[in-house]
Amino acid sequence: MIVAQFTTNKAEISADRTAEDFYKFLGNQPARLGIVSRMNPDYTITFLTEGLGNIMYNEEKLGNKFQAINSMAFEWAVETEQIKKIAFAAVPVGDGQYGSEITMAFKERWYETYDTFKIDGSHQMCLVVDAPVRRADDYWSYQVKLVTNDGAQVLDASYCQVGMKTRWIGNIMPEFHEMGFTKYTSNVEKQRNYITEHRNDINYSSRYDALEDMFIKIAAGTDEHNLQTRIYKLDDKKKLLLENFTHAKNESLMWQKSTMDANGKCTLFDREGRPLIAGDGLMAQINRFATKIGYNGNFSVALFKRMIQILGQKCKKSTGNTWTFIVNTKMYADIQDTLLLWLQQFQADNTYIYSKAAGNKITVGAEFVGYSYMGNTLIFKTDKALDAEWEDKGYGVLIDLTADATTGSPAMQGFTIKGKEFVSNDVTGVAFKDGPAASPVAGAKLTVSGYAGLGVFNPYRSVIIFEN
Repeated sequence: MIVAQFTTNKAEISADRTAEDFYKFLGNQPARLGIVSRMNPDYTITFLTEGLGNIMYNEEKLGNKFQAINSMAFEWAVETEQIKKIAFAAVPVGDGQYGSEITMAFKERWYETYDTFKIDGSHQMCLVVDAPVRRADDYWSYQVKLVTNDGAQVLDASYCQVGMKTRWIGNIMPEFHEMGFTKYTSNVEKQRNYITEHRNDINYSSRYDALEDMFIKIAAGTDEHNLQTRIYKLDDKKKLLLENFTHAKNESLMWQKSTMDANGKCTLFDREGRPLIAGDGLMAQINRFATKIGYNGNFSVALFKRMIQILGQKCKKSTGNTWTFIVNTKMYADIQDTLLLWLQQFQADNTYIYSKAAGNKITVGAEFVGYSYMGNTLIFKTDKALDAEWEDKGYGVLIDLTADATTGSPAMQGFTIKGKEFVSNDVTGVAFKDGPAASPVAGAKLTVSGYAGLGVFNPYRSVIIFEN
């Protein structure tokens, strides 16, 4: 367990404590970047990848959830858990009454002989009676029959218009059947993302160097009963630099859009022709796949229920899940008001609304930190990065962060280049101390740089809700 907090006063340093450079502490063991994440819990993505690393992996793994690789790109396979839908390419010919054949056309070859499928709108089931015939790259002709115990039933063509969907159910085999088929690519795909390099500098004079030092008090140990306290020196310019670096990295992991095309070629260059390589952040990755829900002004408990139902359908388990709901301040306020009114309507126990403190003083109100429905729980987490994008409108992102039950791998993980997680440099000129100087100028430069990328391993398992 690692506990970290800022201490603005200069604490007494006893014999068993040391004062050393915090940058040296981080540089020697970049896995300790998780400590910085814990100091900034409002940086949600950094916190979830680094700060909570010891939760998402087994105990013997390092706390830092960055996975080191040797290039700027990383890929992963996704089991989408999505049911593949096949669209009509033409309106069917025939009604299927009394076992008659219907001619259907689809935009790809997916169904095979003896396969059964359902039509989304009417829920009628059909059986493929022969191998499909290719008429064009996106036009496959099929002969099918209705699956029914009522020969008088006819096909409802109103749900079979161009673009409407069907889904594979299974197959029905006759005696002495001679063939069968497997859907190899129904729910697996490969995704790719890239690592972005960040850098922050501070230039300062030798006179500025005389400003007050700051300290970070850190207790590190195997558990809460075995803590060793250290004092790490961090003057305010280094604190400012570290905060800027952490902010830049977190904002990038949240909002960054990739500069790489589908073929791995960079699309953005500086004036000297150097490629500016960047990967997609959280929002860019899930925006392509998330279910989006809009609401007009009034947040309601019904929206919670709808989000839980949608995400439950996408996850491996329909119940027993705990999901993170990242929201901006406006939506967090809407949630508090909504749940307070909900409790009032159901005449819940008044201790939920107020409590009496010492001296007969009453504190009115309550903070609601989660919501449960259908055996699933939403945990609310505010992020000021969302405030910057949606200041006056409610906005939230519901993500399934459940680790893989087989491998223990997290649902979201950070990536970096080995040995380049956090690099600090100090170029010092004259008038600082006796001895060699790197510059004749009475000034210095502090530099912090590092590489970071984010992989959302299954962006399908997400819901975005926003106020119109």
